Amino acid sequence: MAVVARAVPAPLPQGMDLSLVDALPDPTFPADLDSPPETITYDPATILAAAAEQITATPSPRDDESTPLSKRQAACAPQAPGATGVPVLPFDNPSFFVSNPTFTVPSLRATTPANYTLTFSGLNAASQPYGYLGYTLFQTYDVAACAALCTASPLCLSFNIYFQRSPSVVPGPTCLNPPSVTRIKCALWGGPAPPSSATNAGQWRADFQLVIAGSNGYQKTSIATPDGFAPGTFFKDAAIDAPSDEFGADTYVGEASFSGPYDVALCAEACRLKTAYNLAHPPVRGEVRTCRFFNTYLVYVNRTSNVQGQYCAMYSKGWSGMWATNKGQYRGAEKYGVMFSYGFANGTDAGAGCRSCAVVEAEEEIERRGLAEWCRGGGAGDRPEGLERFRADVVVEACTNVVTGLGAASSTTGALVPASSTTSGTTSTTTTTVIAPIATPTAGGDAALQSGQPQFGNNGNF
Repeated sequence: MAVVARAVPAPLPQGMDLSLVDALPDPTFPADLDSPPETITYDPATILAAAAEQITATPSPRDDESTPLSKRQAACAPQAPGATGVPVLPFDNPSFFVSNPTFTVPSLRATTPANYTLTFSGLNAASQPYGYLGYTLFQTYDVAACAALCTASPLCLSFNIYFQRSPSVVPGPTCLNPPSVTRIKCALWGGPAPPSSATNAGQWRADFQLVIAGSNGYQKTSIATPDGFAPGTFFKDAAIDAPSDEFGADTYVGEASFSGPYDVALCAEACRLKTAYNLAHPPVRGEVRTCRFFNTYLVYVNRTSNVQGQYCAMYSKGWSGMWATNKGQYRGAEKYGVMFSYGFANGTDAGAGCRSCAVVEAEEEIERRGLAEWCRGGGAGDRPEGLERFRADVVVEACTNVVTGLGAASSTTGALVPASSTTSGTTSTTTTTVIAPIATPTAGGDAALQSGQPQFGNNGNF
């Protein structure tokens, strides 16, 4: 986890901190399509424990970790037999396999399981979305059984079932192109599976061509609601770009990034950690700004099949889908886009506007922009740049505080406006701590989808 503290201008930019995205390890996929069946486990508690310990730390580079490839098997060693529910084909070649109705018909006629939606069917490529959770071999093309495995896994969001032409023995110098067997695979994923994720059309092993047919993708129609939060709102491919509150105060309180399967519970816990930290480190003036709403989404670079990780933006009050307008940002020619965006508000207190926070932020703007003389002159004429977002009475009070020496710059001791000791308020804190635990998977629900998706900042929106 990396933690960044920064001064708070008004309002805070809500763009992704691309350094957090860059710090995420590259997503991993099985390199060998004939590797043994496996299950990937994921320990969010370990990640969040590290996050709690480092909440005040300075960001530091993180070493990428990758799972070593399985050792190669000896050439010509027998492989596992093929599926018993598949007939022996009259011709053993890749082109006959991919066009054979033995594989295409079952995939096109398969019934979509309850609580899932069909994302693609009948393709000659396997899906490689985000958050690999492993695969299981089946004897028959059983979509319902594959769905049951996904349903039983809390982190599974999608699954892919397909036929695969595999070698009967390990190809090698004396068995370059052995006879094939047909395997039926059920692969689970901790991320969405759009058609664009079906990119794995097979591979060569010596002179043997491994190919895929009858590939169907399914995605859950709901995700679990984290404890303490109201059911989420699905923002589709846009992130929240929140305005100031009704007083002009900023509501953005920080961000976090994670690798591993898409897990809204991680963002919910980051929100709780943010609140706990802010309460333990109240501002000199103004209310403590606590996390009451978060927007979490997957970040991709250039194409939706190139997901980098999960991003979490936190706010002191809830925002509706009408503010989910930010679809990404550019860095040079690279587009950092948003997909699978959700918003969750605190289940008992979704937050509210904070007038005292707005007053302190207005004081900071006045001091930062050198507007004290404008205040002393009674604030005549048009309101200067930087103060437009604040309500008129907020500007009057902020000007009075600056002119009389009660403003933010003069307050080095004591709390002229007491900091809240509860978790119900929003804050005017002058620093933002960015919690960025990085979740690394190791080998080994439910808010209905609604219209909407994630957000990015004011710099580089498109």
